[in-house]
Amino acid sequence: MTDSMGAVAITSTYERAEAAGLALEAGVDLLLYANQGEYVDDIATRVTDDLLAMIHAGRLTEARLDMSIARLERLVAGTPLAS
Repeated sequence: MTDSMGAVAITSTYERAEAAGLALEAGVDLLLYANQGEYVDDIATRVTDDLLAMIHAGRLTEARLDMSIARLERLVAGTPLAS
């Protein structure tokens, strides 16, 4: 899991899509967007669109995202959220 992807340390260096791509390529399974520095009401849609564009461009694969989803599902399965 990342720290907030909207943190100035990230946004002052990388565009949103590039930061997300780098994080996922590094093995992160969960991107956190606290959405507090600059509120973006459709941040989830924008990030989803960024990820889809990276898949279509060949930068990320669906298999890579599926691996993250599987790990997160295993994590949640071991918590009270699973019941």
